[in-house]
Amino acid sequence: MSLKGILFDLGSTLIEFDNTEWEKLETASVKKGYDYLVKRGYRLPEWETFGKAFLTEFHQAWQEAQESLIEVRLPEWVTNFLIRYGMSSPDGLAVEFLKQYYDPIAKQITLIDGVKEVLGHCKKENLKIGLISNSSFPTEFHIEELKNYEILQFFEETLFSYDFGVRKPHPDLFKHVLNKLDLKPQETVFIGDRLIEDVSGPQKVGMKGILKYKKERDYSAPVVPDYVVNSLRELPEVLRKFK
Repeated sequence: MSLKGILFDLGSTLIEFDNTEWEKLETASVKKGYDYLVKRGYRLPEWETFGKAFLTEFHQAWQEAQESLIEVRLPEWVTNFLIRYGMSSPDGLAVEFLKQYYDPIAKQITLIDGVKEVLGHCKKENLKIGLISNSSFPTEFHIEELKNYEILQFFEETLFSYDFGVRKPHPDLFKHVLNKLDLKPQETVFIGDRLIEDVSGPQKVGMKGILKYKKERDYSAPVVPDYVVNSLRELPEVLRKFK
């Protein structure tokens, strides 16, 4: 195998989104969106009713997306949710709600140790670099994060499930980016922190799958990574094995 390209996952691979207990973070996010709507003069159910319904229904929608691999686009979902609860939802309101919702999340994210150095190494090795990420949030949210951390310029291609419509491990996402980068699967590796989405998915289209181990992640699925790294800083040594 002559390595010519590397594709990265985003969450818990390049940027850590789980620095706060997710249940508490979700509640804080919905509450901030709720308070925004109240300040805008919208008549809403009591917070306890609204918050419980929002999280219950979104978790159900997300679980369905996990099974069907059809992504939940949050602006559309929020619009429909608000309408179900008797609110008119003018154009743009859902996105404004989501900006408020996302603020507590954005304030606690961090760049994973070694990201810039590893991306710089890949660039120096003349590897084509891409990113494939599952997200229900508008892509602009994540592009802004990549810009803020000054790593967007390393990627020749970025693809988010929000835009593409289906989630990893659907093979079409991997094939799309491989095609865009003019790469063959057998000359490309994928690295991410989940066995099904980031190892099994890439392997099924012919790529090598590298697992970036994340403490307390469920790794019970019967999937065998080609390599496992505990830190991104271990990646250059692993990539040399493919040369």
